[in-house]
Amino acid sequence: MKCPICTRDLTSNGDALACQPHGVLLSAEAFQKATGIDAKYTKRVTCPVCGTYLNSTISDKSPVSVCPTCRGVWLDDSEFEKKTGADPKTGFAVKWVTRKLVCPVCKKAMNTVMTRGVEIDFCEKCGGVWLDTKELELITGVDLSLGRRIACPSCASPMLPGIIHQVEIDICAKCSSVWLDNGEMELLTERVKDNTISVQSSSATGVSPAVEVVFRKLDTAEASVSGTIEKSAENRNVLDEIASANKEFLKAQTGKLKKHSGMPSRKLAIISCMDPRLTYLLERSLGFKRGDAFFIKNAGATMTSDDELLRSLAVALFASDIEEILVVGHTDCKMAKINSFTVTEAMKKRNVKKESIPVSDIRTWLGGFATEQDNIKSIVERLRKSPLIPANVPVHGLLLDIDTGKAEIIVNGYRRPAQNVSQNV
Repeated sequence: MKCPICTRDLTSNGDALACQPHGVLLSAEAFQKATGIDAKYTKRVTCPVCGTYLNSTISDKSPVSVCPTCRGVWLDDSEFEKKTGADPKTGFAVKWVTRKLVCPVCKKAMNTVMTRGVEIDFCEKCGGVWLDTKELELITGVDLSLGRRIACPSCASPMLPGIIHQVEIDICAKCSSVWLDNGEMELLTERVKDNTISVQSSSATGVSPAVEVVFRKLDTAEASVSGTIEKSAENRNVLDEIASANKEFLKAQTGKLKKHSGMPSRKLAIISCMDPRLTYLLERSLGFKRGDAFFIKNAGATMTSDDELLRSLAVALFASDIEEILVVGHTDCKMAKINSFTVTEAMKKRNVKKESIPVSDIRTWLGGFATEQDNIKSIVERLRKSPLIPANVPVHGLLLDIDTGKAEIIVNGYRRPAQNVSQNV
């Protein structure tokens, strides 16, 4: 079997199959033996908003379903009350709704009710609850944003992202095998103990002996790599390098740069990723020159804080007369593979105080997503719905191949949403 991350051969270690740089694969039985949690849960229903098949996932041992496109969440009968302590039957009816959703399970019309200051859609027949993106987080602080998508090493079926005690895992939709990245088993075991759930294990650490040995090896390998990186950076002086490059630039200049008003000549604002591989590539492959457009960059070309991205867009739209918005994602984006545990541990190693790390909503804070295409569609849709973006401003979505520079139109902002299909530029 191959590692789902790097495709190296997995090596057998008792109950686990391991890839030393990346993690381990456990059968459903071995995972339950180690943690006391049954990962077997599958359901395929469609999103009541956009029609996409929902992905099954697990939150604090409870099954839920998440839409990979619009990020809404479906909770079965009683799950909403378990997670929030609120009974949707007691919420007061919202009369100003403009939509009427159909229950994805029993296909009956759902009622929109207000509970804890949030509008939810409730099915009186089956008791299920639909929450639009971020609504569950507003009520409970639990974020179910999807991370990467990988194939099961055992049966090649898609592995569905799962969250158990705020630890990200991957669960096979077919055989229920579980993939755990480096360090996730220890973190999960700690949190299972903290939540006073019985852990069936033959070791004092709460991890099966085979898995414990694997992770000791992984920790050693990670420490070795970390030491190498630090050593290679010892003698660098970035400021000296920049000063030297600037001198060369000024020598090559025959005079002052051509004066520019600072107003983008193509009346366009571009939201893109901060990936260093896009430097020069994005502008050259899409035909942009100095002064053509505003470039707003962040990790993943995504939105974790509406205020921050919208603040920049507001300046572009209302202080600089921008007429169109372009969201540009790219293939092989690291934010589709981001691992919360790895980032959290790196923060600790670099002396970031524990209380400064947003552990409760680390996934939302980092802004990871399922696929690059899903993220582009999601950001375009959120911008279209924003009251700060005028309805006559087209919002486009583009995917750039990081290796070739080829662009694919994911969302054509000149068309209505229903008309959009992917196409090559």
